[in-house]
Amino acid sequence: MWLTEPSRDLRGLIEITNPGTLPKNARWKLFEQGFTTSGQVEKGLGLFNVKTLTSALGETVKVDENDWKVKFTITIPEFLK
Repeated sequence: MWLTEPSRDLRGLIEITNPGTLPKNARWKLFEQGFTTSGQVEKGLGLFNVKTLTSALGETVKVDENDWKVKFTITIPEFLK
């Protein structure tokens, strides 16, 4: 996980990179409450909560994927740094 210095627009970024890829069609469900790729019961709240909080603050969560990693970039407002 990386926390970068704010850019010119006075926001910070949190970047989390995981090895591997997402299952087919999972990208569109990642932020749904209860969705998990682990197959475990009572999971799938983490990204749902992240998306809910960032949206409430008017910020974003971006997902980038390639053949060997999945990267989540969370934009945070200046006042939370």
